[in-house]
Amino acid sequence: MKYDPPIGRVLEGKYCLEAKIGEGCMGVVYRGHQLLIDRHVAIKFLHSNLHSYQKLRKRFEYEAKAIGRLHHAHCVTLYDFGFSKQLNSFYIVMEYVP
Repeated sequence: MKYDPPIGRVLEGKYCLEAKIGEGCMGVVYRGHQLLIDRHVAIKFLHSNLHSYQKLRKRFEYEAKAIGRLHHAHCVTLYDFGFSKQLNSFYIVMEYVP
């Protein structure tokens, strides 16, 4: 079963979820607001029902590391990556591009 965090929820005390902007078979992406820096961010969550699958979790982690190594004007910037116990889900926080 997929779980959608409620709009307005604050993730890890740092990111307020504002709107769902996309979804795929592995996860869901929200536009969020990084509270301390006052900027919009994109937050991608691995569906919580998938994080127990080692192969999918590693793929999500690999994606975060790959994005984190990129520095190019045509690629988004990675800001954060982790696991939220609060939402029972892995997440990637990256530059929001409208």
